[in-house]
Amino acid sequence: MLFYKELFILSFDTEYSQVIGIPKWIQFLFIVIVALVISASMRVIGVLLVSALITLPVAIAMRWTKGFKQFIFLSIMIGEFSVIIGLVTAFYLNISPGGIIVVILVIMLMLTLFYQSFVVRKFKGVNVNENK
Repeated sequence: MLFYKELFILSFDTEYSQVIGIPKWIQFLFIVIVALVISASMRVIGVLLVSALITLPVAIAMRWTKGFKQFIFLSIMIGEFSVIIGLVTAFYLNISPGGIIVVILVIMLMLTLFYQSFVVRKFKGVNVNENK
């Protein structure tokens, strides 16, 4: 990924990025890209659903990855997948795309949580109710 190290550092600490000499234009580019994604999302799905579109792919990807590169890649893929499937579904069903995109993401999160809670634990021999 282009500028991986710089974007990684900028994601956590902008002051540190300035101290180690990461150019300001990279920080500016990062901010502009994030702003463009948020404003484009608002046009497609509405203001209230933007937070779900930003947080749910991250929540899903966190359950499946261990490294930061894989985490970023999977978050992007989950977001893109849900938007494409949601827009196509909304077009054919003649409904609002915002709600269906979030519903798809919530279903994906629920499937992830179900899979990791029950299926993975059964293979490892862990009883789900042992903490109660």
